[in-house]
Amino acid sequence: MKGTGAGWDSILYRVFVLGGILFIVGSTVYTALTQPDGSQIPLYVGIGSVAVFMVLLVGYWIVQILFKGYGAIKAPDLTQKPDLNDLSILSSWNKLFEALVIEGGDPEELKQSARRGNSSLVIWFLWAAVIALCPIALMVPYALGLLDWSYIRYGVMLYLGTIVLMMFVTYALGSKAAQAGEEVLLAPLGLELSATPSVTAGGSGAVVRGETVMNGTRFGRPLRITIQPARVSTEVGYAGLSFSITSRAGDLEAERGAPASVHNVLRRLRKAKRWESLKIHADGRQISAVRDSKGQNMWLYDLWLIERIIEQAEHGGKL
Repeated sequence: MKGTGAGWDSILYRVFVLGGILFIVGSTVYTALTQPDGSQIPLYVGIGSVAVFMVLLVGYWIVQILFKGYGAIKAPDLTQKPDLNDLSILSSWNKLFEALVIEGGDPEELKQSARRGNSSLVIWFLWAAVIALCPIALMVPYALGLLDWSYIRYGVMLYLGTIVLMMFVTYALGSKAAQAGEEVLLAPLGLELSATPSVTAGGSGAVVRGETVMNGTRFGRPLRITIQPARVSTEVGYAGLSFSITSRAGDLEAERGAPASVHNVLRRLRKAKRWESLKIHADGRQISAVRDSKGQNMWLYDLWLIERIIEQAEHGGKL
């Protein structure tokens, strides 16, 4: 059901975050305007409300990540093989992934790789939680008069250094998780990582440069997926088809002159957010899908769509 997911996909989470920020600002401003000059109450209200908000926010993500498995890598169930033409597999990324698996692999090794990747996620989150709560741990005692400002000054310096270190830790843990992800998620799809972004020290901290590239072969056809900060492309080598598809706010439309195989596939697809910003072009040598990057692995949907068009072109019949 829409709006009942985790994080920003949840309506309640959005209400909590936006409402919490408004409450912090509103309560602090109100007490500042209503209390006499020199009063410490606005300071207590501001710091106290921020402290409660951050603790609840971190607590929410502790439950989601440590207990509910949010963002965790899951080893695929290789014993099931759903029908690729059943549109119900588009309802979730995991269902679609399991439908597109072409290579089995060792189930126990996949589970071990998933555990390694998930341990990196947990370590990163705990580190991030410490960074989020450190300012609270410093400011609350200061507001209550239990800590001198000189300690706060050194604490801020240490805190800024920790943030810079966190950037590099994030990259290191991300690389470890990427390796596990390659074993769990890419290999069963016939893919492997061929390039990853690099991290360098810049004037304002760590700077990530480059792109993620995955190459492979599926059903004898070369495949290349390129993930950039603002763009994701999926390229499948296939000769003989020429067409273009554009998305109008999630409604896919083939341009005039597209072959019947394209129209047959698109006719079954309803307007959906998963197709927003997607453009597909075939030039007789390869079929390329390009979309805006939103930090999600939406290329899997593009791969499914391209392969359904190819299947329809080669075998025809009723999908």
